[in-house]
Amino acid sequence: MPDWDQLREDFPVTRRYTYLANAAITPIPMPVYNEVSKYYYDILNHGRTLWEEWEAKMEQTRDLFVKFIGAYNKEEIAFTHSTSEGMNIIAHMLSDKGIVISNELSIFQSALAQ
Repeated sequence: MPDWDQLREDFPVTRRYTYLANAAITPIPMPVYNEVSKYYYDILNHGRTLWEEWEAKMEQTRDLFVKFIGAYNKEEIAFTHSTSEGMNIIAHMLSDKGIVISNELSIFQSALAQ
């Protein structure tokens, strides 16, 4: 059973809010914030010179996702900036194959964006 109190500590927003809006801008956990901060610190102070190290971390993360979701291999895993971006990439890739069907929430979000 997860330690819910510890999990909540990873999300400082939960100290003030019960946060249910997880669409375009969702709170990130502290471990993610810490790694992203390290990445930007390295870019700020070292430019591209540490890129190979960050690329290796990205590939390790891709390997973890393969195990987590039960994918066949890491070529099935793509990183995008957001779920919306990922869904748009897939829709464009499949657009010449026929009609792309999505859930109502995606349609609703698309309608709001117009």
